[in-house]
Formats: sequence, structure tokens, C-alpha cells
Amino acid sequence: MVVLKRKQILIAGIAALVAIAGYLNFSYGESETAGTELGEVKLVSSDSASEADFFSEARLEREIGRSQSVASLQSIARDASTSETGRAAAEAEMVELTRLSETESTIESIICAKGFEDAVIYISEGKVTAIIKAEKLESEDVAKIVDVITTQTGIPAADINIVEAQ
Repeated sequence: MVVLKRKQILIAGIAALVAIAGYLNFSYGESETAGTELGEVKLVSSDSASEADFFSEARLEREIGRSQSVASLQSIARDASTSETGRAAAEAEMVELTRLSETESTIESIICAKGFEDAVIYISEGKVTAIIKAEKLESEDVAKIVDVITTQTGIPAADINIVEAQ
């Protein structure tokens, strides 16, 4: 019988996130956008497809950043010169990053289930930024979003920033 330890499951999950991020980066890299190229800069029109891509790209960038952080923490944890305390701190930070990623994904799903078209959530240092795809958020909408975030994270409403993206 194979017994998987917590670290092995965590590393497998992180490897899966890195693979998904790589695939998404590759698939978005091949997509065409309307516009004119000027050297290294590409000007694109503001159509609905590029607006929808903002949310996908924001999620991808968030996951790439987290994957890079986890890779750095893994190298610290594997380094023979790292103390046991340092190794334990690196492993705890990896677990926290994984927890934050899962929480952000859960919140995004719940917000979309509440009738919003799309959302990207960033949790950092006890604060939350929620970018919601909406023309105009009414006070009822903001209350729904804040309720979801506080329920899932325990972070008070004063530390939640909600941004409308069209």
C-alpha cells in the first residue's frame, strides 16, 4: 500500500499548478489579437475578447508568481545548509501559498455562481482585492461580494477592496 505524505501531496499539487500555468501560457501565446505591432509593443483594440482575457491573464500571472515563490521555497527547503527551523518555515510558507491559492479560486467560483460574469481575487498580508467584471456594482452587489470573502477568509470588510472592471 502506498502512503503519501503531506509534503508529497503538496509538491504534486504545485507541480500540477505549474503544468497548468505553462499550458495556459503556451495556449495564450499562440492566440492572435487585433492590432498593430510597433517593435516590441503590440497595440490591441478594446474588444470584448481582450477584456475577457484580462481575467484569464490575471489568474495566470498570479499562479506563475506563486509557482515561482514555491520553487524558491522548495530550493530553500532542499538546501543542505538550511537549518531545521528554516526548512520548517519554508514548508509552512509553501502550505500557506497553496491554501491562499485554493481560497482565491473558491471565492472566484462562488462570486461567479452569485451571478457575476467574472472575478479575480488577490489575498495578501491579511487584505483582499477583488476585481469584478461589471459595468456598475450596486451596494447590494458589493454586500454579496464582501459576504463571500469574509465568510471564506475571515478577513474584515475594512480590509477588502473591490474594483470594477469593464
